[in-house]
Order: sequence, then C-alpha cells, then structure tokens
Amino acid sequence: MLDPTQNAITRHQMAVFDLIDEICRPAHVPYKPKHADLIARLKHLAVDLDLSGNTTAWQTVSEAIEALGG
Repeated sequence: MLDPTQNAITRHQMAVFDLIDEICRPAHVPYKPKHADLIARLKHLAVDLDLSGNTTAWQTVSEAIEALGG
C-alpha cells in the first residue's frame, strides 16, 4: 500500500535538492559566441567616440558593452 506521507517527503526532498543545485551551480555563464562579435564592434565604436570627444555617446556605448558582459 502507498503511504501518502511518503509522497510528501519525496517532494520535499526533491525541493531541497533543487535548492542545493541552484545555490551550488556556478554563477558564471559563458558568453554566447554571437555576442563576441557585437562586443568587439562596440569596443571599436567606443574608442572612436572617445577619440572624437563625444562623451555622452561614449558613455552609452560603454554601458552597452558592460551590459553584454564585455
């Protein structure tokens, strides 16, 4: 015969295991390769904007690079 409390205990154990997996999983997620080209182009644009003296545009592009993880 099935014990109804056993099902609750199993669900509780699975929830605890899932929580431990979430805590122990590494926080670093590798960047997607498609972002690497975009980040490189944005860095070149940031250098051009920095040399031209356009600080507002440079700051915007720099924030976009940081948001993408570059």
